[in-house]
Amino acid sequence: MKKSILLAGVVLAVCAFTWTPNAESQAEIEAVRTAVNHYLLGSKANDRDRVTQAFDPQASMKFVRDGEQVIVPIPDYLANINPGPERDMSPSVVSIDVEGNAATAKLISQYPDFYFVDYMQLLKIDGEWKIVSKIFYKVNAGRENP
Repeated sequence: MKKSILLAGVVLAVCAFTWTPNAESQAEIEAVRTAVNHYLLGSKANDRDRVTQAFDPQASMKFVRDGEQVIVPIPDYLANINPGPERDMSPSVVSIDVEGNAATAKLISQYPDFYFVDYMQLLKIDGEWKIVSKIFYKVNAGRENP
């Protein structure tokens, strides 16, 4: 009996580590990637309209400054994106996890002397993936990008 339970546990563990998304799951992952790329590529290009496409209007951005939590409504964040030259930034999507109508994405925006790590929470609203929450951390020079 103990061997059967142990074998079942091993089989479950192997299945958990070899799971691959089905076509529907892969389509949702790509739809989330499209949403976060609106944010990343719009940010790189200083394109407010493209960044706006990524966010739900009620979204917020949160971070810690001097030990205190700062909450910025997304409309305020978007108002500070002004046309200008393309930023010297290399954006990347590190990971995406989707379950039903909820998703999370980890992003890196690498600049010459620092990088940002963004964690985006997304919801599928009216058939479209939108970022509803952005939290981030800035990593200064001297620490390698993960």
